[in-house]
Amino acid sequence: MKLGSCHKGVLISALCGRRALPTPLDVFSFSAPSLPVFAGALAMSVNLKQELSFHDYMAPFIVFITFFGTIFLISFTVLNYLAVTKKDDLTVFEEWGYRHKVSLKMGPHAQQQLEQLVPQKRSVASITAAN
Repeated sequence: MKLGSCHKGVLISALCGRRALPTPLDVFSFSAPSLPVFAGALAMSVNLKQELSFHDYMAPFIVFITFFGTIFLISFTVLNYLAVTKKDDLTVFEEWGYRHKVSLKMGPHAQQQLEQLVPQKRSVASITAAN
């Protein structure tokens, strides 16, 4: 290969009428040809002051809300409907929905079971509190 021929992807193509690329040894040697190239890099200073925007300050709150929202959705959907059977006790979601007259089914138990079991829990709690 001739020194003056230019081929893409060949290191010698950098010598095609332009100045040569520095070799790895030029980086560490501070000889006269490489000193002006790296003198500007040595004189540069690094600004360590951080500039934070509104989004940077809101990120922890967004992560907090996203994390606990995900935990709530997993506990309400997967655990409440798939892990609890109709033979199990009432869940907290079902009791809350029954007491607040929510028209949605908040668990695996039917409305008739809720009507029977929620007042029993209240009476049992009042009996144990009275003793």
